[in-house]
Amino acid sequence: MENELNPTLWRTCRMLANARRLRIIHQLIDKEPQTLTQLAKACKMSVSACSQYTRHITARGLCREIRNGRFAYFDLYADPAIPYSASLLKAVIRSVRESKRDYRQHLADLTAYTHISRIRMMRYVVQHGVSTASEMQSALHISKPALFRHLDKLIKRNVLKSLETGGYHWVKPKSVLARELLCIATGCRSHTS
Repeated sequence: MENELNPTLWRTCRMLANARRLRIIHQLIDKEPQTLTQLAKACKMSVSACSQYTRHITARGLCREIRNGRFAYFDLYADPAIPYSASLLKAVIRSVRESKRDYRQHLADLTAYTHISRIRMMRYVVQHGVSTASEMQSALHISKPALFRHLDKLIKRNVLKSLETGGYHWVKPKSVLARELLCIATGCRSHTS
């Protein structure tokens, strides 16, 4: 049975896998709500680009718009209607705060989960242990070429490893963001609470 959260997770990861959006999140950490003009100036981007990026972050439940007269202010906020938004936002904040604005590892962690098939593959391997490509293909109904494309991406992002026996196993995540993404994708208890 497919977990309802997965389409949201892969879309959220796809949205977050962008250095400019991560820069906006970084700018909002531990600060008073900011207008688009303030955010755009601090992040060195146009107001229209900043507006588009903050709309995306807000739509995924990680930020909110606060209206005060004719002004709109933005701050980080975990939407309670999205079950994992609080733990994901906490992990993103912690990771971004520690990154010193080098988001390469964040982008790798996030792009591991930007496709529903990769989420399903990770869930399968975590639940079943060492798994072969043919076992995953049969259980998940993924074409062989697509399966190997996704396996390659997961291996390059250090989420799965290929074993000498021909099977695949998940890699223990090193970063707080990678740990939280694995937990959300596979349904385990959050590590950031």
